[in-house]
Amino acid sequence: MKKLFVVVIIFMCLFLISCADIKNKISINGNGLGTAKLEITISEILLSLDPTIISKIKDETIKRGWKVVKEEKNNIVLETKFKNISQLNDEYMQWTFASKKKEFLTRSYFLEIKLIKSIGRELFFYELYVKMPGNIDETNGIKISSSEVKWNLGSFNEGDKLFVKSSGSVIFNFIAPIILIFGIVLLFVIIIIMNRKT
Repeated sequence: MKKLFVVVIIFMCLFLISCADIKNKISINGNGLGTAKLEITISEILLSLDPTIISKIKDETIKRGWKVVKEEKNNIVLETKFKNISQLNDEYMQWTFASKKKEFLTRSYFLEIKLIKSIGRELFFYELYVKMPGNIDETNGIKISSSEVKWNLGSFNEGDKLFVKSSGSVIFNFIAPIILIFGIVLLFVIIIIMNRKT
């Protein structure tokens, strides 16, 4: 009877509190390159049921190309860099990023995240943060700054799509090559003038 009571209490705790808190922070550049940082904190209850869970998470994410930044008893922080956002695709989420010319010296950016499979929202508190290039124009998430948006995945279902649209100036991308060429020409002219004086 006492064991049954303990088991019932554990299951009630599992459903009343989350077994893990997950924060996934993505930062995307205008060219589609970026970084992802994943922080997972495991509850003491889950840790007591499976003391090896952190090492299992570590092993699985390392296989997928992530690097461990910090590891503690009930917490692990991982990072990865990507050349294409689709490198973050897994059995739970499908990522798509697009960039196109909007106006002269302005580009628009679009990110869509399709939730393919349930992450177990009853057991996990999962927050997803995305920092976009430029300023956010539209999203179905919570805008937390001019370029960053957040979603709590517990309020979404399998098949739902998260999205964010942003736009930004590409003046630096346009002017930088001109300044570089001008600097090289100016340096070349200075060298010619110095050689003529000697």
